[in-house]
Amino acid sequence: MEKSYPPFQPEIQEHKQNPHFYFLSGLSGTTDSGDIMVPEIQAALDSLVPTATPPESSLSATTPNSLKKEAADITYLSSVASGEKVDTNPESSENRYTKYSKEILERLKNNQEVVILAHSFGAQELDRLFEDLTGNPDLEDNVDKLTIILMAPYGLIEKFKHAPRLLRFLEIARAQMPIGPLNSFRQGLESLAYLPPAEIDEDVLDSTVSALWADNTEYKNLRANDAIQTFQTIHKDEGYFVTLPTEQQEAIKASVAPIDVQLSAAITAKNWPICKQLLKRRGKALNKQMEEAYKSSMSADMYNTMAQAGLGVAGLYERVLKGGAFTRLQELSKENAQGKKPKIKAIMPEYDVIYTLKELQEQFNWTEEEALANVALLSSTTHNSMALNSRGLGEAIAHLLS
Repeated sequence: MEKSYPPFQPEIQEHKQNPHFYFLSGLSGTTDSGDIMVPEIQAALDSLVPTATPPESSLSATTPNSLKKEAADITYLSSVASGEKVDTNPESSENRYTKYSKEILERLKNNQEVVILAHSFGAQELDRLFEDLTGNPDLEDNVDKLTIILMAPYGLIEKFKHAPRLLRFLEIARAQMPIGPLNSFRQGLESLAYLPPAEIDEDVLDSTVSALWADNTEYKNLRANDAIQTFQTIHKDEGYFVTLPTEQQEAIKASVAPIDVQLSAAITAKNWPICKQLLKRRGKALNKQMEEAYKSSMSADMYNTMAQAGLGVAGLYERVLKGGAFTRLQELSKENAQGKKPKIKAIMPEYDVIYTLKELQEQFNWTEEEALANVALLSSTTHNSMALNSRGLGEAIAHLLS
């Protein structure tokens, strides 16, 4: 289901408007996911909007509109695979890609900047969206007003020989496995975003994760040298958890309290092997609750919706295995005949496996300096856990757009 904050109302005017932000969710992103993430993104984007303050006075009900800060506009698009109602019929004027490609183009033509964030499978939807825009002269004229932010983009491979990269999603699935060797440390990490232990400082948790799983991140040296801008996903009393009824919150807290007491003691003693085991136990203990937070409304109908959208088996072959999505994004990132191009940025969840910094650098032919300038890192974050607590995500977006 497409949910817009607020509905699209294009204005034909000369002056520059506030940017409009589109969020293309991952494969299981639902309207509920948007309801949790959008407020934090909204707050971050609003912080970028300048306010003209009249001298020797403060804003009030009588202050002219031209002097008041306007809220940023956000459109969150749940996944076409989520099972929610999405029109992908190519014959329909309300087809998702026809509708939004026209809307985006209209905004650009009206001198409004547009930001599109594509998370995971949303990279494939981004490619489908630009299928209707590529070669359009109006896009060529206004593409410099566009910013694309990739977050763990799935399926951007150049050649068939890179297809093994597509299997990286199995590590994400492992985070949801409750028992046995398939249980991964990512489940424990996600429990920290879902419900940080009350008695342990957020920065201590973040540094503990860094100490425990230094071998699982390619960002260790970059973080140690402050070479890459980093934002935390672990924040107390925020995110999805605090939306639960109070009694339910207290029951969940009580269920992991004994583990958290032991974890605090192990961190103080710097007993890293015990810390690792306790975090895995914590992830298992909260697995059911986190699955509820991640819940999707996927249904059998999603296959028909994806097929109509060109994102099914045929789309996988053309866009992914034949490198269509990779090539389109690479070409889009280059200067056109008018010397214009969009701004390409990326947000990397530190413990994500879908796309590496090196691969992004190669995709866009960035120098190391350009890569560091165009990328923000979400520390102690898995492929999905920014959806559990989104302040760090909002801060990373604001940083890249500032």
